[in-house]
Amino acid sequence: DAAASGEVGTRQRVGAVRFGARGGDHAHYRLYAKGHQRKPSALASTGAAVDDAAGGAQAGLRVDWAQGDQAVRVLADIYRSDIGEQGIARRADGAQLSVRWRRDFASGARLVVHGLVEQTELRTPTFHEQLDTVDLLTQYDVATAPNNRLIVGAGHRSSRDDTSNGPTLAFLPAKRTLSWSRVFAQNQYDIDERFSLALAASLEHNPYTGVEFLPSARLSWQLAPGHFTWASASRAVRAPSRIDREFYLPASPPYTLAGGPAFESEVANVVELGYRAQPSVTVSYALTAFRQDFDHLRSLQPTPLGLQFENGLAGRTQGLEASMSWRVNERWRLVGGATGLSRKIRPKPGAVDMGGEAALGNDPTHWWSLRSTLDLTPRLIWDVSVRRSGSLPAPAVPAYTDVDMRLAWSVTPDLEMALSVRNLADDRHPEWGAAANRIDFGRSAALQFRWRL
Repeated sequence: DAAASGEVGTRQRVGAVRFGARGGDHAHYRLYAKGHQRKPSALASTGAAVDDAAGGAQAGLRVDWAQGDQAVRVLADIYRSDIGEQGIARRADGAQLSVRWRRDFASGARLVVHGLVEQTELRTPTFHEQLDTVDLLTQYDVATAPNNRLIVGAGHRSSRDDTSNGPTLAFLPAKRTLSWSRVFAQNQYDIDERFSLALAASLEHNPYTGVEFLPSARLSWQLAPGHFTWASASRAVRAPSRIDREFYLPASPPYTLAGGPAFESEVANVVELGYRAQPSVTVSYALTAFRQDFDHLRSLQPTPLGLQFENGLAGRTQGLEASMSWRVNERWRLVGGATGLSRKIRPKPGAVDMGGEAALGNDPTHWWSLRSTLDLTPRLIWDVSVRRSGSLPAPAVPAYTDVDMRLAWSVTPDLEMALSVRNLADDRHPEWGAAANRIDFGRSAALQFRWRL
């Protein structure tokens, strides 16, 4: 089969084509290509254009082969993108090839081996980076008992990072080969028809802090038909990157900013409690309460040579998420969600932070969304979505409401035309950024089509 889609609007242009066919008795393949162009944004303060126009193209191939108890999937992609940012032109190029082999055994066990080779390249007028990556993952899934399933696996990733440093910034050393490895296991045990317990653990080795232990546990309970609850606890880390340890701005001292030679992994201990219900065939909803305790978060510590990355911040986030779906009748459906969030991040005793907390995110205390999908006729669908975000604290950004609309017409079973309009509630509003250089998101319209050839 073949398909084409496109969009022409006041804000951007998008086009895509796809072709797929059978290759013999056991294989299928698909080719695709797509591209986009986006116009520059406007400053909220003056309305002047911002040099953030973007464009790019991507093409790829997918091949699926299956025979008997074995299957192979091959994915290949290449891309190129150009992005403007504060007067600096950036170009990113890349290509990747991944192969996934699966073998199913008569006992019900499954073996999966996945390999990836990827190359990415980033260019600016003063900086060039090429990153070559090889990744291999093996996973074995087996039922050790009628009510118990075990998953074990191991993986290894190696990346060669080659940078051409300039006077404005540098990674030292300029060339570095980094390796990560991991082993993991998960055991899913169905205690009875209503209770299920999943225990998992992973040992991950990184080149900066060595071995990290990542455990998790999840208990599920079916209260009644259509009513389900769960509780989970886990530990996650963000291992240091080259930016945390080996980044320097400018390339020679005194530095405005530098990596910390003793930077540790950032740690999160996460607890969740959830409830999901479907009291009828037309209504479903879910509630999730969460708490995340953080330690060793990245901070900016003053030193005689300039600011340096350290692990001087700690704190927590906690909140509640809710979602619902209601099919009002055969032609009308409502889907909504809401989140309330509380965050407290502070310097640890004895630490001094010169702005690292601001880089960890500027989040509202609440946001919600609601989407209505109405079949006006068998061929005409009207979508309306409303999104509300609370104000941001630092830098301060006012609360805003987005209203978007889409009217889609099925001209034929193979051709759909649609008109979409964004930001109906107001002409322009900011969503993030400091007042001096924040951008406005204005009203926009687009004509879209999808055609199956």
